[in-house]
Amino acid sequence: MKILHSTEQFQLSRSRTKQRDAHAILQRAAHEADLASQARNSRNTIVIGGVPTHWSPPLYPGAPSYISTMADGNQRFILIDPDPLNVAVYDGRGDLWLGRVLTCLPELIMAILPKHAFQPLGNEATASAPQLNALRRLLNLPADHALPKLHAAVASRIIDRITLATILPPLVTDFRSWIEFSVDEHAA
Repeated sequence: MKILHSTEQFQLSRSRTKQRDAHAILQRAAHEADLASQARNSRNTIVIGGVPTHWSPPLYPGAPSYISTMADGNQRFILIDPDPLNVAVYDGRGDLWLGRVLTCLPELIMAILPKHAFQPLGNEATASAPQLNALRRLLNLPADHALPKLHAAVASRIIDRITLATILPPLVTDFRSWIEFSVDEHAA
């Protein structure tokens, strides 16, 4: 038998990369049996205008924190770069997204944040049965596969890692270029 070695670097497909990252989040959470510590690691607190607000942590290194919600039948993403404070709001679904606003004014930011952005996580909010079923389906696990005790926010983060992985990167790229364009425009 002849065995050849590839000269090309092995890379996972985008869908397999999402699953790998989601499995990594699941494994880290499994080692944190305490729901309170899982909750602490599931959200970023960013103070805006003296008020603590809670954001989903970045999906990948270099990405901003975000809040995902629904508005007028569309999905809404609010991306934040806390230093200096820049927030962008995107509305849309599928392949069509509208950049609504880029701002650094805290009063505008506060008016568009959903209620859950102002509420700290409960330490004992365990993942629901629908969340666990979604995790099994998205991670290609058998329906009877036992999952570790997970905080609801951890389950949401894993689900986001898979379902938002194709939506968020183009929005982040646009957000960064929008900030650069805005800074260049003000410098002129």
